[in-house]
Amino acid sequence: MRSQIEKFIFEQDLLSPAQRLENLFDLLGSGRSEYRKETYLSLLALHAIDSVIRDSIKTEYFFYILDDKSVTHLLEMSGYLLLNKDTCCRAAIYLGNAQLIYRFNAAKKFSLYDNSVKQLRLNSWGRSFLSDVNLLDEMSSHLDKIRNTFLQYYIQNEALYKELCCLLLKEITHKSTERIYEINAQLEIKLVS
Repeated sequence: MRSQIEKFIFEQDLLSPAQRLENLFDLLGSGRSEYRKETYLSLLALHAIDSVIRDSIKTEYFFYILDDKSVTHLLEMSGYLLLNKDTCCRAAIYLGNAQLIYRFNAAKKFSLYDNSVKQLRLNSWGRSFLSDVNLLDEMSSHLDKIRNTFLQYYIQNEALYKELCCLLLKEITHKSTERIYEINAQLEIKLVS
């Protein structure tokens, strides 16, 4: 006989990513509207970072954002008062469990030995979800605010981002790992590949 947790896990496995996210929100009960908003804002932040980077350096490559704190920083820079410092981590966990984003421990090639540091980015399900549930239109003012904030931050740090992206598009070596670390240490919104 399956436990309740095991039953939930098996049921989740049969659902689409959007349905998984809805199930997670349903489990949260009364607080779900606030969690939903924060999760959607985090999703928009990932989209904004991705679109600015890809448009600016003219690439089809999808970079990973290093650490949930990068998303937290962007949302705070954009003027959003988050419930607490774990808000974006919690949202990223929900999105990762729903499989709307890729989120996993930072790749070993970057020599980051802190298991709490994750790398994350939208996947095709997440990009589709933004359109399917009409988030890009319904939350367009939020997206514009977040995107413009990151665009200004990118412009202020353009030389660093261009060098970082160039390094990340090449084979990662010990020497490049050191430089990637140095550049990311200077940025609040960090990238990896």
